[in-house]
Amino acid sequence: MVRYAEPATGTGARTLDVARTDEAGVTTAAALSLSRDPGGAAARYLLAPWIARAATRDLQRPGDPARPLAVAADGVTAPAAVPPATGPCTSWPVLELTSSTRIVEKHSFLLADLGALSPCT
Repeated sequence: MVRYAEPATGTGARTLDVARTDEAGVTTAAALSLSRDPGGAAARYLLAPWIARAATRDLQRPGDPARPLAVAADGVTAPAAVPPATGPCTSWPVLELTSSTRIVEKHSFLLADLGALSPCT
């Protein structure tokens, strides 16, 4: 997997990231982080075509219901909160993705963004 990135405004470094995705499967290759907000509190993801629904959950609050996450026609999500890089861990947001019945049996699974270029793990 290769990702090229450059700042949308101003000057800054251009990057070219390369990551191996050996043995990626239906769940491990379901989402790719595309961009992060400047503060690092949220990210947008590109979802695989076999994902039928996206939501977010907080692992610190397992009893709370999932919150729907908007997905554009091109498979890019609205900004979603990511785990904090520093400070107290008062929340641990994750993606809850549901596969389409067209490709596999319909099931939901969780993916956590750990801040690197890779399919969410």
